[in-house]
Amino acid sequence: MQQRSEETRRKILTASLRLFSLRGYDATGLVQICREAGVSKGAFYHHFESKHDLFLNLLGSWLNDLDHQLSLDFQHAESVPEGLNRVSQPINSVFRDAEGRLSMFLEFWLQSYRDPKIWSKTIQPFFRYQTFFQKLIEKGIREGSIKDIESLTVSQVLVSLSLGLLLSSMIDPEGGDWAKITQTSMNYLLDGIKKE
Repeated sequence: MQQRSEETRRKILTASLRLFSLRGYDATGLVQICREAGVSKGAFYHHFESKHDLFLNLLGSWLNDLDHQLSLDFQHAESVPEGLNRVSQPINSVFRDAEGRLSMFLEFWLQSYRDPKIWSKTIQPFFRYQTFFQKLIEKGIREGSIKDIESLTVSQVLVSLSLGLLLSSMIDPEGGDWAKITQTSMNYLLDGIKKE
């Protein structure tokens, strides 16, 4: 029974991701999602409270994959700068995973802005990554690999750089080698914060 329930949930998530990416968040209705997934509305509501809840689950799933990748990148790094350099190397997979999803996320974020409750849940990952990078910078300062700098500001720059590169790759996908641009950008940033 548990396996069947998980299969139903997976079908709903897969169908909604495809429809949201294809048609957009607002233009995709619950009836379309259920039809695409081959489930009833009752089955949908057994797993998700609403379309917003479903969307937040999709966002959470994507971010969990990013978290896992970040964890792997830092696992064997000998220093914080080396870990940050490793984070910027597998960026092609991040851009590939974001393709189709990013425009959907932007649309959802725009709509969520009008609902404070949903907006606060939607922007939580932004602050989570900011905190993640801030702790890393503080670790680098303690280990002596990073200059004694304002860790919050650097973490805000790292998150802003990441979001900016993702947006740029979406706006102008043929505008350059985004993996190389990302690596070069990280190198410039690291040159400014590494302790000599």
